[in-house]
Amino acid sequence: MDCSDVEELVVPYLRGALNNDEAATLERHIAVCRNCSRAMAEEMVADLAHALPQKNPPQSVKDRLFGRVGSRSPAGSTWSNLRNRIPKYAGRFTRRAALGWGGGAAVALAVILLATGVWLNDRLGDISRDAEQLSNELALARERESEVMSAVEGHREATYELIRMSSTPGASVNTLLGTGPWSTARGVVMFSYTSNRGLLLVTDLPALPSDRIYRVWLIKDGIKYNAGWFTVDPLGYGQTIIIPLAPFGQFDGMSITIEPSGGSDVPTGVNVLEGDL
Repeated sequence: MDCSDVEELVVPYLRGALNNDEAATLERHIAVCRNCSRAMAEEMVADLAHALPQKNPPQSVKDRLFGRVGSRSPAGSTWSNLRNRIPKYAGRFTRRAALGWGGGAAVALAVILLATGVWLNDRLGDISRDAEQLSNELALARERESEVMSAVEGHREATYELIRMSSTPGASVNTLLGTGPWSTARGVVMFSYTSNRGLLLVTDLPALPSDRIYRVWLIKDGIKYNAGWFTVDPLGYGQTIIIPLAPFGQFDGMSITIEPSGGSDVPTGVNVLEGDL
């Protein structure tokens, strides 16, 4: 066998396509021919460089990779994963090379190259997961922005309603104060003695579970009468229109409690807001 034959047999040899006699003949030649030994090592390195599973991450992920590569040491994960990722032919060829010819340095270089590729592959996976997490966080931020804008719009409409009601004859504006753990909460109730309708605005109340609501009670001679209910948005803001069973002038106070969403004819929870009318 001469060197020209070796060039044609290197790739089939690495692919395991040669029979035992052909492989043995090639290995004997490589053991005594420095040029062919070097050519075999170069071909093996080129093959191993493409042995990893290929991924095509987005361009943004690639850009982040080269900005962050080296931020963490690969030592903790590379060698634990390497054994399971080397193709079968690479292991067979490494054993033959170690026994048959002087390519130890090339094998070491190939292993280092493969280990680096495994690490890069792992880092691409990490950064892909980071990109997915960032995308989720952006989606949550957009959702939060939408909630805030809806709340702002609700505040604006309530302000217009307050202005309209305050201009009617006999308008009255009263303040509700938070109690106990809700001491920072505030409420404003506006109504007109001449129109049997009122507007309640509250701020800084905590959002409730789906099975709970805030219930409004009008108070007359110490007895509480159901006057409606409301919920609050993520900012703690809520509003509702109150249409009482009797004119507002007949009541002397208002309170708000936390009640089951199914409704209650009498208060079952403690007051979170209260005030005089």
